[in-house]
Amino acid sequence: MREFEQWYCYEHHHTALGLMTPAAVHFGTADQLWVKRQTVLTTAYQLHPQRFSRGQPVPPRWPMEVGINAPKTLQLSGECLSNDTKLLPPVSKNP
Repeated sequence: MREFEQWYCYEHHHTALGLMTPAAVHFGTADQLWVKRQTVLTTAYQLHPQRFSRGQPVPPRWPMEVGINAPKTLQLSGECLSNDTKLLPPVSKNP
């Protein structure tokens, strides 16, 4: 189990974490890794722009909050009267 944990936390790059490892996000090194990735992609783009049909590439970012089986919360608006509950519309996390 410890081998799997080591691999999962320190070696496996999660798509939901912007291709970062959980350890990089948890310990705060993801920003530095992201800058390094951006530097490599910028250099590649400058040398061979024809290879990038969508323009200057940008590495994916990771979410501000992550969790395993994180509970979904409801934002309530107005008063709750008997069984009548009014819910706010979903809020976009991306401005």
